[in-house]
Amino acid sequence: MILSVVGDREEAEDLLQEVFLRIWEKASSFDESRGNVYSWVVTLARNRAIDRIRSKGYKTREKQSQVLNDEERGPTLEGQARDPLTSTIYADRAEAVTKALREIPDEQRKVIEIAY
Repeated sequence: MILSVVGDREEAEDLLQEVFLRIWEKASSFDESRGNVYSWVVTLARNRAIDRIRSKGYKTREKQSQVLNDEERGPTLEGQARDPLTSTIYADRAEAVTKALREIPDEQRKVIEIAY
């Protein structure tokens, strides 16, 4: 789950270690009446991953990584997709999500947009 949020295996491993440490430190704060342990752990991990991608340091590293990756791939034509299959898959998914969001009430749509 963390890897799907941050998109970088090394970053995800670092975050997972931080989440385990946080679980160890905050175990006494777990409230069984608010949900099960699995949900608590996943929520901790998801929130930590989102915090990381929002941080300025992560954005800077991501930009540097993208520049290096672009240089390694070599020149491309303006607007040309680097991987047509991946671009098609993402476009199809985006279309399906957009269609689904149009079919739910505005209040629910806004909550989903804020969360993701």
